[in-house]
Amino acid sequence: MWVNIHGGFLVGIGLLILYVGGQFFVNYQEKGFVEAFIFTKRRIFFVVATCLLALINPYGPDLLYHLWKAVTLEERTKLVPEWRPLWKISWAYVLAWFCSLVVVVYCKPWKSVRQISEAFMIAVTAWVSLWHFRHLSIYAITWLCYAPGLVENTLLGETIKKAVKHNSKLAATIVIIIGILGTLYAIQNRFWSLRIPTKAVEHNEGVPVYPVGVVTYLEDNRFSGNLFVPFDAGSYVSWKLYPNVKVSLDSRFEAAYPVQSVIENIKLYSAEEGWQETLTKYRTDAILVPRWSKVDQEMNKNSGSIRSETSSKWVRVYIDDGYSLYMKSCLAKYFPQTDRQGEAIRACFP
Repeated sequence: MWVNIHGGFLVGIGLLILYVGGQFFVNYQEKGFVEAFIFTKRRIFFVVATCLLALINPYGPDLLYHLWKAVTLEERTKLVPEWRPLWKISWAYVLAWFCSLVVVVYCKPWKSVRQISEAFMIAVTAWVSLWHFRHLSIYAITWLCYAPGLVENTLLGETIKKAVKHNSKLAATIVIIIGILGTLYAIQNRFWSLRIPTKAVEHNEGVPVYPVGVVTYLEDNRFSGNLFVPFDAGSYVSWKLYPNVKVSLDSRFEAAYPVQSVIENIKLYSAEEGWQETLTKYRTDAILVPRWSKVDQEMNKNSGSIRSETSSKWVRVYIDDGYSLYMKSCLAKYFPQTDRQGEAIRACFP
């Protein structure tokens, strides 16, 4: 069900078409059209069946229209970081990407029909990953599948094989050292313990921070109503508190929510001009505010409350090292003021 209602599954179908097309091309060049079709006909039928099976979903053919809108959505690159070009994420990634392609070019894959097909798979995924960071992992897997085979028969490949053969003990030692370092790193990160990040400082490490404390507070005080949440935190809140608490977003994009609602959400938490208007536009009872967000800074200027000509007064009723919780003043008086800053907040999963 999820595969069929999320546009990302098109990438898998695209890779499948590229692979089967490459197999057909190689056999066509070596044996002719008829032999190539006989060799790849099962794969071709599998691709056709895969495309048709995508229509088995609650929306039928209307899914195609949704996919077209999703793929051509211009706002995606602006609103979702993982859809941005590689150079807007990190130039280190661009350098690694470029070096990996240099290796492929060095192998001169155009001299062999079979290698042309493999190099084409690498080239297509490389191009897509350059423009969309989220596809970098797909390019990395494709490169690891095909590049070693391309390198093997080159001067570099022969040099590596000879070096390993004549220095087998050194090669084994290096592999063991890498294994030990990896094990120590895993132990340092306590891989056996499932940790749920709850502090704002962990956001700087690139990990999702969960509003565990706020969820516990709302649950203990039997809150029921509409909660405005950041894009990333909504799914956790909904998982823990639904149906008593309804969230504004649950971490999905155009698959479930209008683009405008995502824009308004980002606008509010970035404290952009007019962000307070969003508070009055919807029937919001409480606001979940990340401590690292700009809107948190704006609220702190008013001693933990918000008041404007266009909105009601909002009062902070809860705060910890990761999140704050604001409620309308008419509702806040029924909830206790709670400060858990400096306190270790733990939770179990899921």
